[in-house]
Amino acid sequence: MKQTTIAIIGAGSVGSTTAYSLMLNNVTSKIIMVDNNEKRSEAETEDLSDALPFNRTKTIQTGTYKQAGQADIAIICAGAAQQPGQTRMDLLTANVDIISSILDKMAPISKDLILIMVSNPVDILTQLAQNLTGLPKNQVIGSGTLLDTDRWRGYIRSEIGIAEQSIHAYIIDNHGKDQVPVISSASIAGTPLTNYLSTEKLQELADKAKNKAAHLIDNKQCTQFGIASCVTALCASIVFNQKLVLPVVSFSEEYQVYMSLPITLGAQGVGQNITIALSEDEKKALNTSAKNLQDAFKTIK
Repeated sequence: MKQTTIAIIGAGSVGSTTAYSLMLNNVTSKIIMVDNNEKRSEAETEDLSDALPFNRTKTIQTGTYKQAGQADIAIICAGAAQQPGQTRMDLLTANVDIISSILDKMAPISKDLILIMVSNPVDILTQLAQNLTGLPKNQVIGSGTLLDTDRWRGYIRSEIGIAEQSIHAYIIDNHGKDQVPVISSASIAGTPLTNYLSTEKLQELADKAKNKAAHLIDNKQCTQFGIASCVTALCASIVFNQKLVLPVVSFSEEYQVYMSLPITLGAQGVGQNITIALSEDEKKALNTSAKNLQDAFKTIK
């Protein structure tokens, strides 16, 4: 295993589950847990350390924000949690202050750090993080619509009985109400997905994917396993230079804003921007949402 240090900032349900997922998948040799609540962080670290003999992660420890700033990868999961009835955008004001404080405490930040934002609203907070740290844009990403895409593919699989890995369908744009399911170019082995399911059914399944988080929060107060698995996939693609094509929050030169679009992800962070074929309606929705993200970011400057 490559000797890699991953810092997780925020030892709540998402942060601790992400640490466990990284360990189970043998992604990193060392994990540092950082949280304002030191007792919580220490307890999670002690609990997770009991799993060390069963995988190839050698070290898990509590640490400081400054140590996180010198890690190979830093994952920010801290922030106000979404409550029943709230949207991700409702968290903006509180989480801007929290993320700004975290990044300030992480300084000085290694010039080689790759920063992964998980806190919501992830699109805007990812852009904030890049602005505040001055890290190269390719080294600052957000989890974005990867989980939404995973959920959509899962619902499609249940309808047609074909594995998610063979379903080439993406939800892009905004990790929230404005997300865009790309139905027009979705396919299986080069065959349009609309040969299997109607456009209306695919939209219905995309809406179900979009609303799943709210359903889970209403019933268990959080989501943790799916997002932890997504973040683990991001870290693995970076650590092992897999260059997977993933719909994550990255900087779009075309739209001049951070938003979820397919990119390749490797050892240097974002590699290629993958151009996805869109219908006119999908382009219009993407343009509208990009403008909304730009306007939202201006409110925090």
